[in-house]
Parts: sequence; structure tokens; C-alpha cells
Amino acid sequence: QTDLPRHQKSGLSHAIEVLSGVEELSFNFFHSEDVVRHPVVARVVIAYEAWEVAEQKRKDAIAEQRKRETHTPSEQEAP
Repeated sequence: QTDLPRHQKSGLSHAIEVLSGVEELSFNFFHSEDVVRHPVVARVVIAYEAWEVAEQKRKDAIAEQRKRETHTPSEQEAP
């Protein structure tokens, strides 16, 4: 479970990254359809998944904007 406060690194995420090459280990990743408890829990999982997708799109857009700004000649440069 990795629902930690923002900017707090997950030990689980780190372990998955470090140990992903160890053949004897495997990791199971669950999604909203795997949640069979209370319907509210499933909606919470869906909300987090949607937020993660939106956050990644936002980060990608910022990176793309910065990339364009870096590659755009300044107005002071001669053509």
C-alpha cells in the first residue's frame, strides 16, 4: 500500500524498484476491480488511480512546456 502523504517516499515502491530483478520474488499489483470489500473502498481506489493519471499528464505537460521554452530562441538573439 502506497497511499502516503505527498513528497514522502514509499518504502514499498523503493523495494519493488530494487528487488525487481530477483527471480525468486514476484509482486502483485491490485486495481479497483480487485477490491471486493465495501463499494466505497473500490471508489476510493478508482479516485486515486484517476488522480495518478491526471497528475502524470500534468507533469508531462509541464515538462513539455519547459522543453519548448528551452528550445525557443529569446527575443534578444539575432535571427
